[in-house]
Amino acid sequence: MIPKISVIVLTYNSSDTLREALDSVLRQKCGYDFEIVAGDDGSTDGTQSILQEYATRHPEHIRLLLSEHNRGVQANYFDCLEACRGEFIADCAADDYWPGTERLQKLAEMLDHHPEASMVFSDWTYMHPDGRTEYARPVAPHDCGRGALTPHLLSHTGSPAVHLSSAIYRKNSLMNDYGLHRDDIYRCPDFGCEDLQVLVALSEAAPAVYLPESTLIYRVGGNSITSARHAARAARFAFGTLRLRLLLAMRHALDSDPSFHRCAAVIYHFALANAMAGNDRTLIKEIAGLWPQLRVRPIKTRIVNALAHAPALATAIYRIKTRES
Repeated sequence: MIPKISVIVLTYNSSDTLREALDSVLRQKCGYDFEIVAGDDGSTDGTQSILQEYATRHPEHIRLLLSEHNRGVQANYFDCLEACRGEFIADCAADDYWPGTERLQKLAEMLDHHPEASMVFSDWTYMHPDGRTEYARPVAPHDCGRGALTPHLLSHTGSPAVHLSSAIYRKNSLMNDYGLHRDDIYRCPDFGCEDLQVLVALSEAAPAVYLPESTLIYRVGGNSITSARHAARAARFAFGTLRLRLLLAMRHALDSDPSFHRCAAVIYHFALANAMAGNDRTLIKEIAGLWPQLRVRPIKTRIVNALAHAPALATAIYRIKTRES
């Protein structure tokens, strides 16, 4: 029996790029039956009207999940996942698009021909605001055994170790762990991301297969974080993903791995610097509260040397260190 594919398209105020994303999925020449499950997170810019237009034109392919209120990317993504009817899941964010017409066929065919695998992952291409492109590969550009990607996923900073939107995965490889940790990991709003926990669960479930080809155009650099508001937002996202990484590292026995803690220190420093730039005192205190879980000392020294510029943070950390002693 030929598997069915569900393509998740997440939108939020995506009217400028949504048509290109949907068109890139709809133009796929694929021998597999596929549906698009489009979830909108309470857009106010006309995005929902575009979705309804496309759903009317392509009722055989598109189903909509429209929210009246913004609930966050996790609720949006996992609502869509639960609604997917396909055995294979692919992603295309509304501000990205897929290249060519054979992308979906190639990924689905590889996964179909490797029944032992939880996913097929591939390369991707960054698209900068000025139109410049940059080719990117996952941190492990080769087939990987069960669990082999997990240390990379949790210990890699900068570009993604694996980009979920440049992959396709088996829904049943994820749903057991999702059922066990639906609310405390996957949908927990403290973490602010939906892809890391999915990729780790897939890595732990079964081997992964690599396709050495770019299957995603990924737009970057659209939102500046130079203002205080954007700096605080960047800090909160980094802090949320750091908390998630710490939790997943403990679950998968990586909490004593030096590479993981060096990565944690880098993310902590980024979150702290942006919280300070954003003058978000509540967040500064929350980040300070995570201090005892860091094990890499040099980063702490650099932070302490900068505390003269953040009296509120200095006070918060002093109180924590006093309680520890």
